[in-house]
Amino acid sequence: MDIGCGMGQHAKQYSDMGAKSVLGIDISEKMLKYANENFCAKNITYQQLALENISVLDEQFDLVTSSLVFDYAEDLDKLMRNVYQLMKDEAQFVFSMSHPMATAWDGTYDRYTRTVRWCLAPSGFFLLSMQKNIMIYEENKKCFYIMVLLSAVLHS
Repeated sequence: MDIGCGMGQHAKQYSDMGAKSVLGIDISEKMLKYANENFCAKNITYQQLALENISVLDEQFDLVTSSLVFDYAEDLDKLMRNVYQLMKDEAQFVFSMSHPMATAWDGTYDRYTRTVRWCLAPSGFFLLSMQKNIMIYEENKKCFYIMVLLSAVLHS
């Protein structure tokens, strides 16, 4: 499953790599229309669904991915719990988020630590290791990877 699949390029890539089936979800009707027209395959299904509503899905996945979408989640803790419930045993969860320095960080607290690390443990994941900008969590043979994308912040 690709959460926030946008125009579908990742879903198509997974299909081309041999995925038996791929579900791409996105809230944007226009993006899904583009995906269906430009990045389609027999084993890809696109569905209009907000990331906050993924708990309505009645299936489990071997791989859950998302690229630069979770920054928009109002309740990241709930989203992580929902993703965890959608994962089969030994499934993998890979997503990327913007580095907090690339967004309006006000210096009050470490936003990245608050939103990611604190939300993972109640969701069922626990910290295995941290290497540079990649943290790996695992629980019950479900794996979670996060890649922090570094961005330059320019000040005038």
